[in-house]
Amino acid sequence: MSGKLQLVLEVDQDQFFRNWDKKILEQFPEEEKQRIIAWFINRNLALKRDNYQCQNEKCPYHINNLIIPKRRNLVTVHHIIPRRDFKENPESMVKRLGYGCDDLQNLITLCKKCHVNYEGGNYKIIINKTSYKLEKPSSFNMKKIIIEGKKLRQELKKIGKVGWYGINEEERIRVIYLLMRWLTREWTELAETFDD
Repeated sequence: MSGKLQLVLEVDQDQFFRNWDKKILEQFPEEEKQRIIAWFINRNLALKRDNYQCQNEKCPYHINNLIIPKRRNLVTVHHIIPRRDFKENPESMVKRLGYGCDDLQNLITLCKKCHVNYEGGNYKIIINKTSYKLEKPSSFNMKKIIIEGKKLRQELKKIGKVGWYGINEEERIRVIYLLMRWLTREWTELAETFDD
């Protein structure tokens, strides 16, 4: 991961948002639109910079042996310093590090399996000879998360069949509650629910 490599990717804002719902897009301030585009650009630049290869030096999955078109769907972008660290005190972090959460310097390509295993606290990754290990949180009930996830999937299937307006207000409130509970889960909790 060299800081000297110059990669450029330009995105036309009108083209980027052309398939978005106009009413939803109108609610976004210009700053938020720019943040979304910047994340898209930096994510793609990180993948290109890393040649779509998992940067975990101890990756056991051998995806780097595949040709690039086959690797593209097997890799993801990882924040070296997690988003949650930036959320607590973003100005202080940017001042100390010299870059922001979604800036290219904080992004690295990992294969999806390394990423999920790392976020689940199952093992460490090694990037540029530096070892990273995420500690599993001790204060969550995995069974409860799985039960809530199943409830949410059932409710969303029902909505898919009849539409949002095909359910009554009480059912809508229940779905909103389930979504809110699900969205407050830490990624480390959700990562363990994936079957890989």
